[in-house]
Amino acid sequence: MVREKRTPTSYTLGVVLLFIPAVLGLLVVFDILPSTTWMRITTVLVIIGCVGVGSYLAWWGKRPRQARAEWIPSKTLPKDEAK
Repeated sequence: MVREKRTPTSYTLGVVLLFIPAVLGLLVVFDILPSTTWMRITTVLVIIGCVGVGSYLAWWGKRPRQARAEWIPSKTLPKDEAK
C-alpha cells in the first residue's frame, strides 16, 4: 500500500495568503482600486498582514510533525500484513 504524503492545511493557506499581495498590486497598478489616502493605507496594511501571516503559516506547515506537535503513529502499533 502506497501512502501519499499530504500537505498540511496551514502550508496551503499560507501559500494562498502569499498570493494576495500580488493580486492587490495588480489592482493598484491598473487603477481598479480607488487612490484615496485611506484606501492606500488599508492596502499597505493588508499586504503587510498577508505577507506576515502567510509566511508564518507556510513555515509552520513545513515543519516536521514532531515540531508541530501532531499525532504520530506509535512503533508499537501492529504492522499492515497486506505487504
